[in-house]
Amino acid sequence: MRLAPVCCLNLDVYFFLMHPRLIVPSFFATFAYIIPIGIMKLNSMNYKLIGQSINFVSRLSPSLAQKISFKLFTSPRPRKQKPEEIEFLKTANQETVHSGGQKIQVYSWGQSDKKILFSHGWESNAGRWRSFIPPLVKKGFQVIAFDAPGHGASEGHRLHLVIFMQAIKAIMDKFGAFYATVGHSMGGGATVMALHDLHLPRPKKLVLLATFSEVSKIYDSYSEMLGLAPKLKDGFDKTIKKLSGQTMAHFSIVAKAAQLSDVQGLIIHDKQDQTIPISEARDIAQNWPTAKLIETDGAGHSLQNDFIFTQVVDFLSRPDV
Repeated sequence: MRLAPVCCLNLDVYFFLMHPRLIVPSFFATFAYIIPIGIMKLNSMNYKLIGQSINFVSRLSPSLAQKISFKLFTSPRPRKQKPEEIEFLKTANQETVHSGGQKIQVYSWGQSDKKILFSHGWESNAGRWRSFIPPLVKKGFQVIAFDAPGHGASEGHRLHLVIFMQAIKAIMDKFGAFYATVGHSMGGGATVMALHDLHLPRPKKLVLLATFSEVSKIYDSYSEMLGLAPKLKDGFDKTIKKLSGQTMAHFSIVAKAAQLSDVQGLIIHDKQDQTIPISEARDIAQNWPTAKLIETDGAGHSLQNDFIFTQVVDFLSRPDV
């Protein structure tokens, strides 16, 4: 399973889904109350139930079914921060920047002309970097991390790649050019796309941790998980085009990596990653001539162990080639 976007339904929606014969004139409005709150525990059976319900709605209103599907895809579940994350973030200088009308929580450590930006992944927060940042600060870097929209202490309830890209731009507009950037999973993909599409200053070094290769593959796994009708993919593509002016095929990390020959890269991915398969990292590395791929075995999607911390810190600290 690649993604686990979880939605929850208020009770009247849930009972409608369970009993589709109980259609009332206001059911269109009822579906609008699908919200990512977390009151309904979902398993594979419930995912399929939701997918079947979306497919049912698509027969009556394809546009409504697409809105529901896209909202599920872009709604992160609220996640309580771990105590160790909270304590670590208290050690930072904290401020906010604005992006898309939302306040983005930003954390910084150290003072230096050499700045490094860290971007976390889906349903995570800046506290995930607590083992990476202190060694870099000791080596003289200024390190900046942030909570993506809809995550941690930042405002918002939705997140997709375009929103993430704009948040990265807002931070770079605030702090200027970065010596290096590090991204995990969605944060890595958003960084690559932001550098390309928004014409942001290129860092000298870029680290991608467990990053996907194509947005289309992310959608395919999501669609398979819910059992969505194939025709809904066209609607999803139209939604992406409306948001960004580009089709889903444009959001290819593999294609954009091929244009990073002026950036030194480090790609780390685990062979046992159950969210994004190792083959996607290999595809990125094959198309990025100045990147090195390190394959781990047993670190999973989170990539949190001493070997990985050391590899990233050493790569960022060694002299430029």
